[in-house]
Amino acid sequence: MESASTGVGPLRPVRLVEISSEQRFPAGTVVGFQLLDTVIHTWDVASALGADFVPDPELAGVTLQLARLIPQGEGRLGPGAAFAPVVAGARPDDWARALALTGRSG
Repeated sequence: MESASTGVGPLRPVRLVEISSEQRFPAGTVVGFQLLDTVIHTWDVASALGADFVPDPELAGVTLQLARLIPQGEGRLGPGAAFAPVVAGARPDDWARALALTGRSG
């Protein structure tokens, strides 16, 4: 159901030019993309500063669900790829698996 105040509902198509200049994604999916980016890049910054960042279990679980949706394959190998190839051998917890699916070893 679309919001009367903004005209944007979870199914409304949204273009994210950083992902595709042609394809549109449902607004709800875009929110998921942004959540994944925020949580993973929080870890990136914390790691660069020598600090630990581990989200609470619920957020780690949601992040893992989103990370499972990232396409695998050759698109992760080229220059400027959004994600590195999946890292094998992650610990069995949700957060470690989410990091591994985004090409990070935690």
